[in-house]
Amino acid sequence: MNDFNVKNLLKPRQICFVFLALTPVTKLVTFPSYLAESAGGQLWICLLINFLADILLLALILYIGKSFGDKTFYNVSESALGTPITKIAYSIYAVYFFLKALLPLLEQKNYIENTLYEIMPAGITFFPFFLVSVYACLKGLKILGRCCDMTIIATVIGLLFAVFLSVGSADFSFFMPFFKKPAYNLVKTSFHSLTWFADSLYMLFFLGHFRREKHSERNVILSYAGAAVAASAFIAVFFAVYGPISGSQPFAVPAATVFSVNATNAARFDYLAVFLLLFAQMHAIILPLFLCTKCVERVLGTKKGLWVAIAVNVLAAAAIVIFSHKIFALLDFAEDYLSYFFAFTAFVLTPAILIAARCRYENV
Repeated sequence: MNDFNVKNLLKPRQICFVFLALTPVTKLVTFPSYLAESAGGQLWICLLINFLADILLLALILYIGKSFGDKTFYNVSESALGTPITKIAYSIYAVYFFLKALLPLLEQKNYIENTLYEIMPAGITFFPFFLVSVYACLKGLKILGRCCDMTIIATVIGLLFAVFLSVGSADFSFFMPFFKKPAYNLVKTSFHSLTWFADSLYMLFFLGHFRREKHSERNVILSYAGAAVAASAFIAVFFAVYGPISGSQPFAVPAATVFSVNATNAARFDYLAVFLLLFAQMHAIILPLFLCTKCVERVLGTKKGLWVAIAVNVLAAAAIVIFSHKIFALLDFAEDYLSYFFAFTAFVLTPAILIAARCRYENV
């Protein structure tokens, strides 16, 4: 491996932890409410469609990436397809990751302000997040792996705690009839949900940054599948608690756990689950901002990442100011329109460029 790769080397275990720790938590804020309102008791079909699509994309990336050896996706694409095509693709990926961070950022800001404060705080309260984000964007993937070694603990405990406190109030008869024939609306809902999915695309940018071990590809796929099961389990319990009125509960975790008898009588210690998941969600939002920064660096051909990291995070902060009170309108826009861009980038551009790069790379 070259020096760039060695400085940013991940362990296969850490890649597994990235998916296990960060994939579920971005789907626990407003997504359960949207999914319940759009699909009702058949929401499990939408989850199955989206997670299967993600796992298939992840398997494709791992399978083709194996033929690249220790080279990064950028190096292979540049060698096989040329610098202009590669930089155009990376420009698209930069926009993709910026948007993938922006929507959870808006969710998170509104979630924190409406859940953890009795009086609406000053707008500046949320912005120290960007100091942490800028610092993370300047570092390599190695620091991300080390963070996920800890974040996985917060995610696992937080999710287990949230499910444990909620399941006692759940009524799973809301899912009946369980095998109702899927309607076109379910496919449409799955498509519009893509703004919360396609996390498997992260693997494309991990290629060349980890040393393969026996069964490493299999373990990564199993980790993603485990994350899918964990997220689906909480969403199912959330819907079983509220049933037909689930769509009226914009923030799923505190809404689901508040009905715990212990929490009501002994104090709101269900906030332990909220805080643990918030910790993991912070890392889950930083990851796409980090990848956006690295994509822009590649496009500009610069190794001086400070100004790029500052520019990306300032732009994100400005978007937060502009759209802070329009979160649900923006989510509606993302579901109706941005889902096409997400689908194209993840499931059209990525397979196309991977297959083309592999065919040309083997003949170079």
